[in-house]
Amino acid sequence: MRQFLKKLSYETWLKNHEPTHNDKWFRELYPYHLFQKIDFSSDNICREQTIEFNRVQYTVLVKKIELQENGRYRTT
Repeated sequence: MRQFLKKLSYETWLKNHEPTHNDKWFRELYPYHLFQKIDFSSDNICREQTIEFNRVQYTVLVKKIELQENGRYRTT
């Protein structure tokens, strides 16, 4: 089953983190529109995905997905 992060945005990130978080300005610059197109299903771990956006092709490789102590997932 394909798994996409539909509510992934900077606004969502802000709701889930303290305003003083050290990485706040990094997260503001993330290409969330591209992240929403990544298929995070377990079948795609260590398998290249090609994503197109605005006539540009990007190659994505999800290396691992791990559940952290705080209940959030960390994806590399």
